[in-house]
Amino acid sequence: MTSQFTRLTCVSFLGLATMSGCGPQTGPPASGGVDAANSVAEIDPHDMPLTEAEIESLKSSVTRYQDALSAIKTYRNAIRDAIAAGNPPQAHRPLDELDIVLEHLPTVARDDNIPKSEWETINTSALRIRELFDGVHRQIDAGEAPDFKSVGEEIAGQIALLENVASSE
Repeated sequence: MTSQFTRLTCVSFLGLATMSGCGPQTGPPASGGVDAANSVAEIDPHDMPLTEAEIESLKSSVTRYQDALSAIKTYRNAIRDAIAAGNPPQAHRPLDELDIVLEHLPTVARDDNIPKSEWETINTSALRIRELFDGVHRQIDAGEAPDFKSVGEEIAGQIALLENVASSE
């Protein structure tokens, strides 16, 4: 697992790897007395930040409004299921990717010729879904038990509003 994580880290941070190297450090501890090889093992592999390339790839893969809605529901299900299975850290990646899709949704709607009269609904619903999932994300980051049940119904309602926009095309 550690060697796989190290390879992923090398690939994800190729620019940094060329400057500082990647893989186990054999020299003295990094500044502050922290052993870089040991600190890598403490990083949650589910909570690695998205790279700019991943963000751009996500945006370019969701160009149709219907595709965005499908992605939103898929991410919602993955987050809900990870929490229900007792593995909240596994929800980190879908939370990050969902946030990008929701942020990009108004642009997708505009580019997919969704009527301008629907943009306010899209903007406010996407923002509200982001706020609700941000609360869940903060709970996970704080090491608390995330309470998806308390927000799940409102998230479903906001998604239904977005679907109603799609059905009125």
